[in-house]
Amino acid sequence: MKGLNLPRYSDDELIEFLKPFQKNILRELLSRYDDESAARVWLSSSGPSGLRPFGGEQEVNGAPFYKLFKAEFRAFICGAERYRDEREKLMECANPVAGFVVCAISATIATTLGVAVSLIVPAVALLLRVVGKMGVNAWCSIGG
Repeated sequence: MKGLNLPRYSDDELIEFLKPFQKNILRELLSRYDDESAARVWLSSSGPSGLRPFGGEQEVNGAPFYKLFKAEFRAFICGAERYRDEREKLMECANPVAGFVVCAISATIATTLGVAVSLIVPAVALLLRVVGKMGVNAWCSIGG
């Protein structure tokens, strides 16, 4: 397995292309949480009252869906064979802009998980910030 060879992006580059309401919510979350915790909180949203959160189980921390999401994100970033074609297509661009990378990864993972792309774009951007700070190899070498 060969991990994704990501260009270096600043934290701001990875979220500047988001819709204003998404950026505002992320900035608020990031004032209270680290990147990964903010992604977990983002994905724990249940929307209107009476609806189940992503993953179907009523849990405060969004654990069921977040675990599935993170497993697919890890598979994409760390080189799982099932995402080889998508990684190769993504990196055909010499220096893809951050927004393109976030959206391409989000579209691929959303298809696998059966959710709308727009629901996971902010979480992908946040986890890419984590990966960018550590480096792909270091992030992939730690479990979880």
